[in-house]
Formats: sequence, structure tokens, C-alpha cells
Amino acid sequence: MAESRMGMGVDHRQLGADLYNHTWTLLEKENRTRADDDELLSAAHASAYHWSRAGAGPEHAARSQWQISRVNAVLGRSAAAVYHAERCLEHCTENGVGDWDLASAYEALPRAHRVETSPSTAATCNSDEQHSFRSRTKRIASRSPSSSTSWPPSCRR
Repeated sequence: MAESRMGMGVDHRQLGADLYNHTWTLLEKENRTRADDDELLSAAHASAYHWSRAGAGPEHAARSQWQISRVNAVLGRSAAAVYHAERCLEHCTENGVGDWDLASAYEALPRAHRVETSPSTAATCNSDEQHSFRSRTKRIASRSPSSSTSWPPSCRR
């Protein structure tokens, strides 16, 4: 159970937001070092932790999982990227979260699976790969009884 937003004198909501934004800063940094990559991964997980303690709801849980998936994809960690993309989709479908968050879950899955086949080109996919990702995503989405959303028509970058 989530503790109060200000548990132990810590503003979890503010820390979650600050770490989320810091993660983006590190993602956009050119020529990241190995230490930067370690900090990137830690910041994404720390942001998710603080959002979970802030009582922010399933939308922020989905966004946290999406960002962790994105970070892992950028770092070439396919298994972790897929796991967190699937968790993002699960948070959305199990809690009736839609709109941007659900679209983000569907965007994360092909990126994460793309890392499995070619880490250096994780941001792109051709039509055959898109069809494969669409099929995988539909199977994942069908696990949830509340899922009625179809796959977006194109592979997003």
C-alpha cells in the first residue's frame, strides 16, 4: 500500500516528477558514459518508486513502466525492455487507462521487441516487423478482459 505523499518528510510526488524529468535529460544527452547509463537506469527506477509511494494511481504506474522500458531499450537490454513494456500495457488494460498512456504502451512493445533483433536500430521497424509486433501486442492485450483497443495503424518512432 502506498504511503502518504509526504511519507517520512519526503515529497514522493515531487521526487517522482523530478527523477522522471532527469531521466529524460540523461536520455537526450549525447555521448553518455557508462556511469551516465547507470544513472539513467537508476533514475528511471527511482522515479517509479517515488510515484508508487505518492499514491499517484495507475496512470503514473503505466508511465513509469513505459519510461523504464524506454531506458532499457536505449541501453540494449531487450528482456527488461519487453518486461516493462508489458507491465505498462497491463497497468493500462487492468485499470481502464486509455488515451496517451495506452498508446504509449503499444508504442513501447515494438521498440522493446526490436531490441531483441537489432539493438542498434531499436527505434525503427519495417512492415514485416510491425506485423509481428502487432500480433504479439494483440496477444498480450487479449490477456486482459477489459482490453478492447486495437493496435495503432503505424509503428511509431
